[in-house]
Amino acid sequence: FNSNLQGLDSDGGGCCDGDIGEVRDVIGRIPCKGDLYLGIFGLSVLSRLCLIRGILTAISRDLLNAHFSGVSGVKTVLYDGVLPELCRHCENPVDSHFNFHALTVMQICLQQIKTSLLSNLTDLSGEYEPIPEEMGMRILKIIWNNLEDPLSQTVKQVHLIFDLFLDIQFSLCEGGDRIKEFLVKIGSDLLSLGSRCKGRYV
Repeated sequence: FNSNLQGLDSDGGGCCDGDIGEVRDVIGRIPCKGDLYLGIFGLSVLSRLCLIRGILTAISRDLLNAHFSGVSGVKTVLYDGVLPELCRHCENPVDSHFNFHALTVMQICLQQIKTSLLSNLTDLSGEYEPIPEEMGMRILKIIWNNLEDPLSQTVKQVHLIFDLFLDIQFSLCEGGDRIKEFLVKIGSDLLSLGSRCKGRYV
């Protein structure tokens, strides 16, 4: 997460939704011997994935969606920390077992995003774009790459991810030409997969 949330204002002045000082106080009360950051950095890939899942399920949506000032503009834990990290894991799975778990956590992440949007917890004001076009294309590519996975449970996860991502895009686009362009992109991608890809018909 450090690379995705780099530039976080260290003196607490950059937080737009809440007091970063309070967050730092809470972190300071975590009973941990040694350096917490180095401990996380040294985790195995699967352990890091479990940590992300814990963050998504244990941390409130308010905090996941809270805006922080970064070197490249506004950042959030959910969209700029968790989502890119999950994409990286789904794009480079170490094996089929890990791939299934990475997609499961991706589904949890997208469910949190969908709920956040429906609950108006995601601040869409200003120039902040929670899911830029490039990120959307990464998610679609992950879906297409797993349509023909030999494990049926992995394919089911991909279908859930696809449904959630469609709902998210409809919420973000709010109708109009943008959602039409997105649906055309999906149709074009599916056609380019070829007739041998049976998963595209599902």
